[in-house]
Amino acid sequence: MTDDQQNTSATPQPTSTPAGDDKNPLDVLEDILKEAKAKGAAKNTGPTPEEIAAQEEAEALKQAQQMQAEHRVQDQQEILVQISELDTIKDTPEYQAKVQQEQAAKDEKAEEQQSQDGFQIYQVGHKKI
Repeated sequence: MTDDQQNTSATPQPTSTPAGDDKNPLDVLEDILKEAKAKGAAKNTGPTPEEIAAQEEAEALKQAQQMQAEHRVQDQQEILVQISELDTIKDTPEYQAKVQQEQAAKDEKAEEQQSQDGFQIYQVGHKKI
């Protein structure tokens, strides 16, 4: 064999499409892309474990925030009930008696002060001679 014959047989020849297949090269590439997407879609039918963990964490956070909001509302309602109960305490006879005792003690102290107004001792200063 000659060198020319060896070079031609050693180089790979481009493969040709069958004669009956007259597709455009772009159509062939599109078909390949569609097949690749179909394979990729078949592989990725479900979410990854990281996505599942992220979703669970987001749901847990959302539930925690919702529970906190519910607790705040419940606490506010309880505070309003307690405030209304404290306001009703002022109408009880026990509270009225306590207020009267405090007022009587203040009045007694004021009367005591007034009665002692004339009994102060004034000390006269002494001069040295």
